[in-house]
Amino acid sequence: MNLKNGNEAIYMQFNGGWYVLVFERDNWQYMLSVDGRVSDKVTAEVLVKIADSIDYPSEEKNALL
Repeated sequence: MNLKNGNEAIYMQFNGGWYVLVFERDNWQYMLSVDGRVSDKVTAEVLVKIADSIDYPSEEKNALL
């Protein structure tokens, strides 16, 4: 899956029914997870929207300031 900033995110299911979206940004790794019991409401697309909403100045932007 691709995020709006062009980075790739990986969506996977773990044993026990957990779904996880993993992505990196500016040398940080994020893991957004949801219990399988609500995965019909909190879909992969919802997790991508959450990931896309994480907005903070990147290191490249800070270097220019």
